[in-house]
Amino acid sequence: MTMIQNKSAGVTTVLWMLVISAAFFAPPSEARAQSVGRLEGAVLDGETLQPLPGATVIIDRLRIGTSTDSNGEFLISNLKNGRYTVHVRFVGYRSEDIDIRIADGETRRIRVELTPRAIGISGVEVTALRPDLQPEASLAAREVRESNSVDSGEMLRVLPGVDAARRGPLGLDPNVRGLVETEVGAYVDGARKLPAGPLRMDSQVSHFDPTIVDRIQVVKGPYALTWGAGNMGAISVETKDVSPQSGPMHGVLRFA
Repeated sequence: MTMIQNKSAGVTTVLWMLVISAAFFAPPSEARAQSVGRLEGAVLDGETLQPLPGATVIIDRLRIGTSTDSNGEFLISNLKNGRYTVHVRFVGYRSEDIDIRIADGETRRIRVELTPRAIGISGVEVTALRPDLQPEASLAAREVRESNSVDSGEMLRVLPGVDAARRGPLGLDPNVRGLVETEVGAYVDGARKLPAGPLRMDSQVSHFDPTIVDRIQVVKGPYALTWGAGNMGAISVETKDVSPQSGPMHGVLRFA
């Protein structure tokens, strides 16, 4: 009886070992048996056949993608058996859509040649002037007073884009953004002023005392023809009202 029980226990142990071995060495299920495929390829310029680094390659259905390397090559892995649409994009080229099929374990390689095309981009114009490139500049009465200038031409030096050069013992000759001499018209209360001589030893802006200046306006040009014929630039000076007081004058004369 004991011998029969031992034989039964041994048979049971052998059966369990066979079951475990069968489970361990059994072939994989159908889902596991399907191996994934991959897609690789190159993106080239359709005219020169040169590689296009940075081109975008997208598989539409899976919403996955990559970009080409420096050699124009790309690789997309872990693709299941099925059909896919591959979108290839690159700035300055016409896009390409390619339908492919990937089988189990297949490595599919494609070659894409993109055709160059012109891209119309609406322009954006940005305009900005440096302070010295503003078309006009001016000095108000307070700024004239605070400049404390002993020469009328010296006041111009505080304006951006305006300078003055000494030509003689009296007055400074204005230089407005490179425009000099007869290219710059000088006006005092609307009347044009001219230099004292052909050598411009006395500038046209030296014919009035700087203490009577109320406002200076400089038109930098390059055209200020509305101020007068031949003007490339212009300087307009407005003076204070220095008309004499009306009425009789009174005084006292004392003798020591």
